[in-house]
Amino acid sequence: MSNPFITTQDTNESGFVVSDNSFAQSGDIDFSARQNEQVNFATQTTNSQTNPSGAGDEEKPNTSNEEEEIKEYKWYHFYKSEFYARWFNVDTTDVLKRMLWGLIPFFGNFFKQTEENPDLYGPLWIPLTVVFLAFFSGSLSSIIENAYDYKKLSIITGTILLYIIFIPIILWGVCRFAFKIKNSLVSYICLFGYSYTIYLIVIPLCAIPFWYVQIPLIIIGFFVMSITILKNMFHLLHENTKIIALIITFVVLVIINLAVAAILIYSVWP
Repeated sequence: MSNPFITTQDTNESGFVVSDNSFAQSGDIDFSARQNEQVNFATQTTNSQTNPSGAGDEEKPNTSNEEEEIKEYKWYHFYKSEFYARWFNVDTTDVLKRMLWGLIPFFGNFFKQTEENPDLYGPLWIPLTVVFLAFFSGSLSSIIENAYDYKKLSIITGTILLYIIFIPIILWGVCRFAFKIKNSLVSYICLFGYSYTIYLIVIPLCAIPFWYVQIPLIIIGFFVMSITILKNMFHLLHENTKIIALIITFVVLVIINLAVAAILIYSVWP
């Protein structure tokens, strides 16, 4: 009886039958190939679900970079440049918005609008620009004679820098330790610096050499600057202080602003 699965038979010299069971062999091969394909497909599917497109490998460096960016520096790191970088993390849009808030006193609470990211960029270049403009306006009549009053420049610079640096420090110390208000020192410097925005408009106009133009312009600048500071300080203090402390604070700030206005009048006076 012949084997139906054997299609060809060859007899070698020893008398053994050499069979070519092509059906059985091809079936075995096909089955093995299908098993391999299924195993490979399942493995690829599992890998793609576990790590789609290698996303896990790419996220690790980003996470570490984010941790480095949000790292906070303590006060004793003041000698590092990174300590100050966080206060210059603003763009042109942020600076223009804050200049508008400093120019128009009725745009809400400046402290709340800047509490997440107070900056030192605007409070540095705005007052320094005012110093330059005041010196230029006051010396305009002397440009032809090439005679500049550098004593006047020293007085203007010293007054404005004292106002920008020391007044916020004193005010921060009083609010922090007397009234238990925990706003940062930079937020006070930010307010006082941006309140100078009005003088970027007023001082160039004071180049007009007539006292009845210069003095009213400086007075307008004084009132706008004072209202900006006093309104925002009122929002900060009225819930935490007694009325007498609030009045004293306002009187002191008005006197200081008057002194600044007087210095600016002196600077533009020919």
